[in-house]
Amino acid sequence: MKGPSRLGSLLMSDLCVHDLVQLQASATPDSVALVSGNHHVTYGELNARANQIAHRLRSLGIGPDVPVGLCMERSVELPIAALAILKAGGAYVPLDPTYPARRLSMLLEDSGTPLVVTQPGVAGKLPAGKWETIVLDGDGLDSGFDSSVSPVANTKPVRRGSMGKLALSGHGGESVRR
Repeated sequence: MKGPSRLGSLLMSDLCVHDLVQLQASATPDSVALVSGNHHVTYGELNARANQIAHRLRSLGIGPDVPVGLCMERSVELPIAALAILKAGGAYVPLDPTYPARRLSMLLEDSGTPLVVTQPGVAGKLPAGKWETIVLDGDGLDSGFDSSVSPVANTKPVRRGSMGKLALSGHGGESVRR
């Protein structure tokens, strides 16, 4: 094959992950995007669910560069919620629900997240703090928001080398700029 592939040219463009999923959902809405056990979600369903949640997040003030905690067990709802955060323009902060409450609290405080997206089985494990919590139901849907229109995220992909790396040390949990 001569020249860059279509995927390669898309990846080198100014499209973000949520833009690529939107394009795939438009092109093949009935193709399976996510599988968890016997539960299948198509690209059309993935996009619609993420759009609804993203609109809700935008109504709560989530936009470009706002960190949002994401504390969910592995399920099809996890990537849907992550995609919704990106579609809203936010940056998700992955939180493992098996972490002790003290560690979750430290991660939430250090990241400055105003909001945590979670699910019913995990919500009770989250520590209290300055952050608000959204508990998504099994479908991740909020019927008060339109699923057919993606919110305008006003985000651009981060290019390699354009920002410093932030790492959390395993000792004491202090943030270290590299």
